[in-house]
Amino acid sequence: MGIGVPRRAAPRGAAAFLCVLCACASPRDGAFERVAVIGASLSAGFALEAEAGGALDLAGVLECALTAPHAPVASAADIFFFLQPGETGARLARKAAETNPTLVVALDFLFWFAAAAADAERPARLEAGLRLLEGFACPVIVGDLPDMSEAVGRVLSPRQVPAPAVLAELNGRIRAWARGRAAVVVPLSEMIAKMRAGEEVRAGSRVYSGAEARKLLQGDRLHPTVEGLACAAVAALEAFSGAGRGAYLDDPKVVAAKARKWP
Repeated sequence: MGIGVPRRAAPRGAAAFLCVLCACASPRDGAFERVAVIGASLSAGFALEAEAGGALDLAGVLECALTAPHAPVASAADIFFFLQPGETGARLARKAAETNPTLVVALDFLFWFAAAAADAERPARLEAGLRLLEGFACPVIVGDLPDMSEAVGRVLSPRQVPAPAVLAELNGRIRAWARGRAAVVVPLSEMIAKMRAGEEVRAGSRVYSGAEARKLLQGDRLHPTVEGLACAAVAALEAFSGAGRGAYLDDPKVVAAKARKWP
């Protein structure tokens, strides 16, 4: 199963361009210059057409949020990631590499590596996904793995949801992997759990609670609405660069309003 992405490659015409990965002077210096999104259905903007009035994905939402000078945000997301996580993940990594990104946003890239397997196989599958992300020399923003048991019977089967102890192990591995790397972990597990429960959700300068927080998820209890996706985007940018640096709009409601009119 070919899922590796070379870290470096000497230029050898157009074919070699697929193997050239990003490089930047420091983890934050110029990182928003060339942003690439890599992931599954959340990144692909699953079922947002009706609300947004047209196709909208995470790359589009980030485009609406970023105010720092940047090239158009590139999207390498696939709604059918779940069918062949290894092959699809490798293909999307190559596609993202073609843009020579200075920052990779991989909020749900690891989800199906863990979900499309039995509990005993999930750690090894997760490692395969992490190896793909290691191919990028630039910073990576990665999401941890939410508990999606509430989506069982809607869009997931019971076997696609890790047992609680396994999920905790996997998320611990993601955090350990990120330490010492140019990588930031966004706690999607906490954010989505709070959205479902109507608890206080903070993203940038905006705080949601109660029914307003629950409305950040679609009816399948798995995928975000436009504003929910804006929350995830703002939370990712904040986790990476901090607040108050002027590189992005920090109010998800403002970002969502722009996204509904985008492009």
